[in-house]
Amino acid sequence: MVKRIVRKASDFFNRRHASWKVAGAFFLLAVLGVMILFFIWFVLHWKTVEQQTAKNFGDLLRDFATDYAFYLLFYTFIGGLLFTVGLWLADKVDPTGAEEKLRRSQINYVKLLEHFEPLRNRWGIKQLYNDRSIYNAIIATLDRLTGKMGKPEDAIHIKYNVFLLLCSPALDYDENPKVSEPAHEEYKWGEEFKDKIEQITAHKNIKVEICHLPSEPMLGFKPMEDFLSVLAYFITNKKNLSDFQKNHDMLKDRTNLITERFRQLKNEHPKRFVIHPPMFNIPFQIVLVFGHDFHEVVVSFAGRDLLESGTQPRGFFSSDPDVVNTFQHVYSDYVAQSGRLSFVPRHTRSVIDDHSTSDAARPLKNYLGIIPHLEVADGCFSPAFGNSSKFTSWVISKVLTKNDISVLDIGSGTGVLALIAQKTLQQLGAMNYKILAVESDGRSLDTLRKNCPVALGIEVKHWRLCPRSSAFVDVGDGNKQVYNAGIGQFNVIIADLPFVDVKEDMAKDPRFFDPKHEAHEALFKAVASNNWLANGGKLITAFSSLGGPDDVLRFERLIEDNKLKIVQRVDFHEADYLWIVHVIMKKDDVGNDFWWSRLNAREFASTNGRREAP
Repeated sequence: MVKRIVRKASDFFNRRHASWKVAGAFFLLAVLGVMILFFIWFVLHWKTVEQQTAKNFGDLLRDFATDYAFYLLFYTFIGGLLFTVGLWLADKVDPTGAEEKLRRSQINYVKLLEHFEPLRNRWGIKQLYNDRSIYNAIIATLDRLTGKMGKPEDAIHIKYNVFLLLCSPALDYDENPKVSEPAHEEYKWGEEFKDKIEQITAHKNIKVEICHLPSEPMLGFKPMEDFLSVLAYFITNKKNLSDFQKNHDMLKDRTNLITERFRQLKNEHPKRFVIHPPMFNIPFQIVLVFGHDFHEVVVSFAGRDLLESGTQPRGFFSSDPDVVNTFQHVYSDYVAQSGRLSFVPRHTRSVIDDHSTSDAARPLKNYLGIIPHLEVADGCFSPAFGNSSKFTSWVISKVLTKNDISVLDIGSGTGVLALIAQKTLQQLGAMNYKILAVESDGRSLDTLRKNCPVALGIEVKHWRLCPRSSAFVDVGDGNKQVYNAGIGQFNVIIADLPFVDVKEDMAKDPRFFDPKHEAHEALFKAVASNNWLANGGKLITAFSSLGGPDDVLRFERLIEDNKLKIVQRVDFHEADYLWIVHVIMKKDDVGNDFWWSRLNAREFASTNGRREAP
């Protein structure tokens, strides 16, 4: 009760103190006008005043009032009017400046939101102090939206947009009566929220956009798994820690189920149900409805860091159109920041400059101590200047086994990686191996064939990987599609492709740039959809941190989205950047015991001396 009184008093003061200041300033202007008028009267009547020296100051004021009675009444009226207008005007503007600061802060959205605690109810803002009030405010907003709708089949065009920025799509709270009451024994965590989303999605005039933490591992981390672990501890801490594992498993199962259901909704309504690429970190949550006659937003500060600290989630609800519009921009900008500005990194510029010198086409001798002589065609990418070439070569020499007798090198260029693979297989004692080197640039073909003669077991093809069809086309034969029967299966596919994402108008040289990572996307789709990889086959490709961590996340998301899995990631540090070589396999070929089996780490000795696997 005392806290509520203190908050009310604080709210009144915050709303009114600026109004009194503005009104007071206006009133002082009126008083200043009277003082100036008195000074003018005193100067004009100086001689009269000098002759009447016996008069005191009170008599002077009386004479002044008699001579300027009309002006005094006028200024008193104006002063009162200005005072009243000042109160009204100040009450209409933003007294604390919070809204203006919110609008101007385009860079530090998150920092601002973590400390944004508006106190003014006339904004349509209601503060929320726990997970129950936040959840109920969200459900109430969705119910009011549903109440405005007619029959789902009556809708014609989109009138309302629903924006959801959530840590987990399974939204709920621990003390929900539907969970605890015996009458609702069948209720499942997040079921009510899921039902509400399904209900509003049925209306053709509603568009839903959602973004949440990734369900799949990213960069070696599991953001969704980590959040659910913290959430399980948060709700278990109120009861019994022995229930932690049970709660965690329940949250994980429910999250997976609802995530899959939302994916189905996306497939059913591709234009009206949008799932944005997941965010690696979501420190705050937004549920927002925006339409021509409906504006509501619920903002919740309930990310992993806050729950981990044991602090109750906090947030607020607002129905003010300006506040809702502001947070719509917050949502759009925050979700959109998962991309990057498509510019040419400075390091890439230096590599491009190196290729413009006369040394770019000079033959390489004893490359990596493995290849005695390597010709470089004019206009071809030179391994002498490429960071990823030597790192991919090293990984190939470590990953290939004696049984990897069929290898495909896409974008072969000089043929350096095909030669590294050939030398490695030769040293391992592999027999009857076959290596196919594919290159689309006709300028490199003659040099590629010279570096990789058939005598070494390397075949060269003038093929290009088509992004639209995710298939090879024969450049030398009128771009006719090469069918899988003419390609075969491979134990290892190597693809050290350009990986710098820039705007298309900047990507004038395909040796260095891959706009929107279209080449890699085509590669992953081709490997996943075609029968190029043999069972247990490996794809080796390189990337870098030139585009920043979000770019790395986006690249690895492309891999996961195509039902492929990173089984090994080798990082190299050079020139203040991270150079990454991925070893990728089909998900179906990778079980939880992949490395146990690969490294022979789970064999046990039986009592009779023989070794057996568990």
